[in-house]
Amino acid sequence: MTAPVVVDPAPPDLATGLDTLARAAGAARADARPLLLVAADLQVHTEALADLAEDPRPATAALVSRSGARPGLRIRAGRVVAAATPAHRVADPDTSFAGALRVAVADLDAAEGAADELATAARQDGWAGDPLGYLLLGLVRTGVRVGTVSLDPWRWGRDPADPARSLQAELDAIRATGIGRVCEEYEVGLNAAAAPVRDRFGSVVAAVSVSGPSYRLTPERMDEIAPGLVAGAVEISRRMGYVGRGAT
Repeated sequence: MTAPVVVDPAPPDLATGLDTLARAAGAARADARPLLLVAADLQVHTEALADLAEDPRPATAALVSRSGARPGLRIRAGRVVAAATPAHRVADPDTSFAGALRVAVADLDAAEGAADELATAARQDGWAGDPLGYLLLGLVRTGVRVGTVSLDPWRWGRDPADPARSLQAELDAIRATGIGRVCEEYEVGLNAAAAPVRDRFGSVVAAVSVSGPSYRLTPERMDEIAPGLVAGAVEISRRMGYVGRGAT
């Protein structure tokens, strides 16, 4: 999965946040790679995020849901045709922007330009809010075809009051322990943990996983089994020709 750029959804200065998005788009354009932007307070299963990151369609797309409490988008034929921000209203919104956006390589120049223009407007007019929401607005208004990837029926939420459950914290925990975990996100009462298996090119091609009832496979128990889970995945990776970290 494309490594996400984690975006502060409530920066002290919106213009600075938009400047950061413009630089990220410019860097991705220089590398000729798509750009995955994710709000730091988005709480969603990593597989749902992978649906956006690994969508085979070579197009810009937003992660959306009809189950959100505050619809701010209008969707027609699978495309975002209008987007709201605290400074811009949408008539008859029907869908919520979940806080993740993939910008295709062909649209990175437009994204960089839109972020720059919006940053200037934010400084002049004193706008505030989520930089990602403004960027989505800018892309739509400049004529970029923004498709949609639906979160439904995944459970998701935005919780800036609980940074311990933020995407950045989750990514940091995965890097620290070597495992990803699911705590009753697929099914109530069921937990699971997994470690990646890599091929000789370093690409993740499989996983070693364990699952069990939540009362038995607790988060504390996952911490205990993590070293063995990772060791098993590393050994399989080594036998597949992977010579990267941990495979010696």
